[in-house]
Amino acid sequence: MLERTKEVTRHEKYTCVEYAIFVEGMANLVDAHQQHNWLMKAATRKVCQATI
Repeated sequence: MLERTKEVTRHEKYTCVEYAIFVEGMANLVDAHQQHNWLMKAATRKVCQATI
Protein backbone atom coordinates (compact mmCIF):
# COMPACT_ATOMS: atom_id res chain seq x y z
CA MET A 1 0.00 0.00 0.00
CA LEU A 2 2.75 2.48 0.89
CA GLU A 3 4.76 1.52 -2.21
CA ARG A 4 1.72 2.38 -4.34
CA THR A 5 1.35 5.74 -2.56
CA LYS A 6 5.03 6.42 -3.15
CA GLU A 7 4.72 5.72 -6.88
CA VAL A 8 1.51 7.71 -7.34
CA THR A 9 3.04 10.81 -5.71
CA ARG A 10 6.40 10.58 -7.52
CA HIS A 11 7.51 13.61 -9.54
CA GLU A 12 10.26 12.53 -11.92
CA LYS A 13 13.12 11.36 -9.66
CA TYR A 14 11.63 12.85 -6.46
CA THR A 15 9.20 11.15 -4.10
CA CYS A 16 6.76 12.99 -1.85
CA VAL A 17 6.28 10.04 0.49
CA GLU A 18 8.89 7.75 2.01
CA TYR A 19 8.66 5.28 4.86
CA ALA A 20 10.80 3.12 7.08
CA ILE A 21 9.70 0.07 9.04
CA PHE A 22 11.46 -0.79 12.28
CA VAL A 23 10.95 -3.53 14.86
CA GLU A 24 9.45 -0.94 17.23
CA GLY A 25 7.19 0.72 14.66
CA MET A 26 7.13 2.68 11.46
CA ALA A 27 8.07 6.19 10.31
CA ASN A 28 6.20 7.99 7.52
CA LEU A 29 8.01 10.87 5.89
CA VAL A 30 6.04 13.31 3.77
CA ASP A 31 7.35 16.19 1.68
CA ALA A 32 6.90 19.45 3.62
CA HIS A 33 5.58 21.40 0.63
CA GLN A 34 2.24 23.02 1.53
CA GLN A 35 0.68 21.48 -1.54
CA HIS A 36 1.28 18.04 0.00
CA ASN A 37 -0.38 18.61 3.42
CA TRP A 38 -3.13 16.16 2.47
CA LEU A 39 -0.56 13.38 1.99
CA MET A 40 0.27 13.03 5.68
CA LYS A 41 -3.40 12.73 6.61
CA ALA A 42 -4.03 10.22 3.81
CA ALA A 43 -0.96 8.12 4.66
CA THR A 44 -1.85 8.05 8.35
CA ARG A 45 -5.44 7.04 7.57
CA LYS A 46 -4.28 4.22 5.25
CA VAL A 47 -1.83 2.84 7.82
CA CYS A 48 -4.45 2.96 10.58
CA GLN A 49 -6.99 1.16 8.38
CA ALA A 50 -4.44 -1.52 7.52
CA THR A 51 -3.70 -2.27 11.18
CA ILE A 52 -7.35 -2.77 12.19
